[in-house]
Amino acid sequence: MDSKTAKNLRCLIIGPLANHAFIGRVAAFAAAGYDIYLIDGTTDYVEWLANDYPIKQAKIISFLEDPYYREPSKNKRFFFEFLRIMGLLAEDRPMSQQISCLVKKYEIDFIVTHYGTHAIHFSRILKRITPDIPVINIINLVPSSINMRTGLSKVLLGSSGRIEMLSYRKWLKKIDGVIYANEKMKKYAADKLRAGNVEYAILPDYLPMAFYAKISPEFKQQERIINDSNPKVIFLGAPERYGSVIDSLDKEFMELAKANIHIFSATIAHDVIATGFGHYYPLMSNSDVFTGKLATFAAQFDAALVTYNIEQRHERFRTTFPTRLFSAISAGVPIAIRGGFFDACEEFVVEHQIGFVYDSAPDLRTKLNDRNLLQQCRINVRKKMIEMCAENQKNEIRHFVDKLINKNLL
Repeated sequence: MDSKTAKNLRCLIIGPLANHAFIGRVAAFAAAGYDIYLIDGTTDYVEWLANDYPIKQAKIISFLEDPYYREPSKNKRFFFEFLRIMGLLAEDRPMSQQISCLVKKYEIDFIVTHYGTHAIHFSRILKRITPDIPVINIINLVPSSINMRTGLSKVLLGSSGRIEMLSYRKWLKKIDGVIYANEKMKKYAADKLRAGNVEYAILPDYLPMAFYAKISPEFKQQERIINDSNPKVIFLGAPERYGSVIDSLDKEFMELAKANIHIFSATIAHDVIATGFGHYYPLMSNSDVFTGKLATFAAQFDAALVTYNIEQRHERFRTTFPTRLFSAISAGVPIAIRGGFFDACEEFVVEHQIGFVYDSAPDLRTKLNDRNLLQQCRINVRKKMIEMCAENQKNEIRHFVDKLINKNLL
């Protein structure tokens, strides 16, 4: 490495700044001692990003007006992206010049992109306009595109998935380093995305310690939110239901209610509430998440659910750690994973003994009523909270970045 040390290396990170998993990654790189500069390439300006961003060591320097993400016509968007992936059309000149100027202005030493199609999209642009600067691609989930259609419509309307795979296969192998969430994701990238020879690190998407519940690390049953003997679970997935299908869980919530399991969610259908077992908890602000208020509230439940509204296995869910998993860990609460769909999550939870897998609503009720099981899971997850946070990845990040920078200097 040159005269710069890890402490004053300058890192540019491009991604969706409002995303909580992204904030965890920023926290991890900040904890490693780098000077962090952030660019948002996927959203319009959000006031709280500048005024209330939880990682104070990170400086927000730009909001990119990327024409790809602003293009209203999907067909036009995919066509131009195809041409750019293949090198048949130049990257957008104003945006490329903007990024290049920022890299020079802040004397950036290495760049991180996050996550999914956003990351590989910007990684491609960066390797073209700043080829001498190491680029680390954080995948987070792959594939991000989900085509639930069947028959001919599955083929005709699957453009986003085809563009994503083309982009990965063409460009992931040209990136300096890749961060995978787990070994299954790394194997998928090697087998399907032609990335077998790329330098990599395995780092789960832990959240910052600031997000964590304010509880004692020793086991202590919280005061019960409802005074009856039925089990109580909380769902910590996106209340906005960004995935209009996969995040629409009211059918499963109804199954739990019919099994006399109290289910709490920030978004829940009125017919589930009408059973007496469905409960709405007030949507909490980003500030509530950043200060641990949401996690502290969730700590009182018997378990947190990790599930999506899918009826068949899909590669995205098989290899991905969703944020709702680490939100449960931040609450120090046992994790209940719907079985048969989320391989990496199942293995992670079982390996660390911080939760269990359930096959049906009656099976979930049986396991929730096993007080010994719940107590041991709660003890384990509250011990693991200390190590399963973004800041604890700092040494692995330093080692990985040093390797890439030293390799780039050869």
